[in-house]
Amino acid sequence: MSLVEVKQKEVWAESNIVARKMGMKHHELRRVIDNVAAEIKGDLTCTLKYPPVCLKEEREYRGQTYTACLMNRPMFSLVVNRLKTKRAREWQLKFNDAFYDIENQLLKAQANAASSEWKGIREQGKLARHEETDVIKQFIDYATAQGSTKANFYYSNITKLTYKAVGLVAQKNPDLRSTFDCYQLAEMMLMEQFVKQRIAHYMELGRAYKDIYACLREDVIKHGESGLFQNFHTKKKLK
Repeated sequence: MSLVEVKQKEVWAESNIVARKMGMKHHELRRVIDNVAAEIKGDLTCTLKYPPVCLKEEREYRGQTYTACLMNRPMFSLVVNRLKTKRAREWQLKFNDAFYDIENQLLKAQANAASSEWKGIREQGKLARHEETDVIKQFIDYATAQGSTKANFYYSNITKLTYKAVGLVAQKNPDLRSTFDCYQLAEMMLMEQFVKQRIAHYMELGRAYKDIYACLREDVIKHGESGLFQNFHTKKKLK
């Protein structure tokens, strides 16, 4: 689970996640949040360029509903400064890193969206992804015909496998591909073409679906470690 989330094109820390990481009860953290909100209410925060903001919404966790507080980074900073434990300080740094990471991704996505070259390559990438999902659909039908009752999970499993092979974890918001540069988009297309070709090849051989997935997993991981995906792996090492 991500430490922070994107909502309304901004990055927020959710109180229940913060409380669990800080080793607190949610109602205890909510009390701190409410105190901070009361203190800054009516202040000159409306004149600030980056005012502290807290949004509330109903959510569910493990079957229980609760009122979540979504804090932007200025609000989060004010709240965690009230928490004095060593664990709170350690997680404050981790949450700050998460804020910066997602904010940087949003900036990259915004810059990419303004580039005609990037948009052209992205359209090609969508076609490559569509071809891959077509083959995955054929594989799901293939597995179902062989008796699989959970074949639909191969959509997400193979997608995660593809991202893992280039050292990444798939995410929806912001869409990770929207943050790739042109070289990384091209490399992802190559990986997806490789996945498509391997699945099709193994089905043509008539192999059992479980064996196909096991071999595909091995092939994709080895392909990702082959050194062909330097833009991804170099970026990962620099973090």
